[in-house]
Amino acid sequence: MEEKQQPKLKRALSFRMVLFMTLNSLIGGSVLFLPPIAARLSWGASLLALGIVGFLSIYISMCFAELVSMFPKVGGTYEYCKQAYGRFPSFIIGWTAILAYGVTSSLLIVAAIKYIIPFETLTANLIVMAISIMFIIGFYSIVYKGVKESAWLVNIFSFIMLGTLLMIILPGAFHVNLRNLVPFFPPVFSIGTLFVTIFFISEMFFGWEDITFLAEETENAEKVIPKAIILGTVISIIFSLVFSFILLTVIHPKVLGEAAAPLKTVATSIGYSGLLLIIFSLIVYVALIGGLASQAVSSPRLVLALARDKLFPRTFSNIHQKYKTPYKAILFMAVLTCGIVILGIGSIRTLVEMLVPIELTMYSLVILSVTILRYKMPDHPRHYKAPLGKIIPVLIVMINIVLIFLWVKIVEHALFVFLVTISLIGFCLPIYLLVNVYYNPSVIRAFSDRLAFLTYLLENVLFPWGMRKKLITLIGSIRGKKILEYGCNVGTLTLHLAKAVLPSGKVYATSHSMGQIKIAHHRVTKKGHTHVKFLYDEQHHKRVHPVIPEIDAVVSVGTLSTVQNIDAVMQGWYKRLPIGGKIFVVEYDRFFHLIRNVEWLETDEKIASFFRKAGFAVKVERKWGLFWQYIYIYGFKIGKRHIEVPVI
Repeated sequence: MEEKQQPKLKRALSFRMVLFMTLNSLIGGSVLFLPPIAARLSWGASLLALGIVGFLSIYISMCFAELVSMFPKVGGTYEYCKQAYGRFPSFIIGWTAILAYGVTSSLLIVAAIKYIIPFETLTANLIVMAISIMFIIGFYSIVYKGVKESAWLVNIFSFIMLGTLLMIILPGAFHVNLRNLVPFFPPVFSIGTLFVTIFFISEMFFGWEDITFLAEETENAEKVIPKAIILGTVISIIFSLVFSFILLTVIHPKVLGEAAAPLKTVATSIGYSGLLLIIFSLIVYVALIGGLASQAVSSPRLVLALARDKLFPRTFSNIHQKYKTPYKAILFMAVLTCGIVILGIGSIRTLVEMLVPIELTMYSLVILSVTILRYKMPDHPRHYKAPLGKIIPVLIVMINIVLIFLWVKIVEHALFVFLVTISLIGFCLPIYLLVNVYYNPSVIRAFSDRLAFLTYLLENVLFPWGMRKKLITLIGSIRGKKILEYGCNVGTLTLHLAKAVLPSGKVYATSHSMGQIKIAHHRVTKKGHTHVKFLYDEQHHKRVHPVIPEIDAVVSVGTLSTVQNIDAVMQGWYKRLPIGGKIFVVEYDRFFHLIRNVEWLETDEKIASFFRKAGFAVKVERKWGLFWQYIYIYGFKIGKRHIEVPVI
């Protein structure tokens, strides 16, 4: 099917907008709840851990700056890994990033709930959850309308986040007590403890990938985004260090780490009370929720990139004609985020422990791609180059591995959380298989061959007798006719066609699967039919087998939607059919009442328009089965010169 020209993403983001979006992504909401966790582990030494993380973060931002200057595309981290490692590893990175977005969204929601309602009751959680989902729907509705509107939304929440920090920093500066940092280390402390602290607070500066996904919507992206990423990282580190210093000196780190609501405790210590304290808590809640703003803007762009490369259903690559946004990817992420919010009401620490290994793994592969691409593409244009790009990325990856190892070794239950996290990442493997089965002809053939016998056993489930009877009724009398069965499967319909064309007709049954043809041939031969010619065709996905002569009708069940070059197949049908020659097609849609098939099956109008352009007048009927919807498409050849389509 010839695809219509897709509208392009609109380049509407300036340096200032990108900088504020960087601040929103990097500072986010984690700066509000991670310092107390670090204080519980290392007391005043958590400032040392934060300094180390900040230093490493500046270099990591330089790596992202180099990569985005090389490939200013919507895929961001996925695109870089595709260039460095290839298709499958890049898919894993893309899936890991989607997973990270989901866990981060849940983390911010849980953190917000804990601050506005610190006590645990089902009613309280449901109320705040409902409010949070309203925020999410609101965010994604704005993102749906356009990237410029989205940027302003992110900018507003960036100001709210910076304002929240200043509400602690400015009055807190007058309550600094350096004696709270004595002793600097907790009674039980080691280098391992410091590394575990670094592990937890490293999430404070995660978020560089959010900005890279906006490259195709940024003016002069290869130069603007690198500057914004590095400058935004430096500003974020300064704010986070000052904010953490105020928290640790206003009250003792041990008290801060053990407080049920640390920010409220600090706010009370610096003079907030009554109505002012309530207002402050609400602002913290909004600031935490606002961390979702950058997620809402960037995450659909990742889905868009995967869909473009056929690593996700292609329908998610559609760009809205009016708003120039990836609207289907936006809707997908909105639903996913709401679902994770509903499931994610739990422990902040557990969610952090799930998120950090995911993102350390992702960042390690992205950072290492800088070194790999220095050797693999030494002459590729780079508008920015990270210093010592062949050495330092490798060292940072080694540090990340040590962080994960020490966390698993030292922290109780960490191994269990780590294995759960790995299993979530591993869930991408069957998804990758399904995508390849859908898009890759060689995989489709192998998959069909191996499952041919199972398909035979389940034929009454996949194509029930009631649905078959409907199609047989539509086909009507084909006595003495020559029929092409395009995609004979395991012979489910071939048996009827072979009988119906007697005594002088003929059936040409084609398939991409030798396993399916063997079963179909055995079933037809067993019935004594010798007038059915089976044709195995490795190129079945893009043509009609060249030995097929002129025919009277075409029948196809569940095959046309899997074709890679549907225009060539339709041309093959058209060429062999006479004017008035009939076609009967059955396709599947809304699998398990949720998952859509290819785009041209979305509406009856699209189906009719597609077949009309191919030279056929058709009627479309939809029937619901137990697991999916059956689409019956039937009509006849009218000739491509017809302007008025006959009414069927």
